[in-house]
Amino acid sequence: MVAHYARPFPKPGQGDKRRVYLHIILNKGQRAGDPDSYQKSLLDALVHAEMLWDDNRQHVELAPVTFSRDPKAWGSEITLEDL
Repeated sequence: MVAHYARPFPKPGQGDKRRVYLHIILNKGQRAGDPDSYQKSLLDALVHAEMLWDDNRQHVELAPVTFSRDPKAWGSEITLEDL
């Protein structure tokens, strides 16, 4: 899914560092997991989609995972910021 939605966006240059923001919009009654439980699979998916050069500390800065609730528009928002 990440690779599909990432297609139209620019890929980083070799060695570029990016800050990764993850915002999770919960449905009614849905419970949030631990914030760190989402990060490893997200970073692996972003590397696979070629949106991150690597998922090590030299190439990624993690922003805190944030949550909100909206039964009509639940899902995830991923934002990448070039540093």
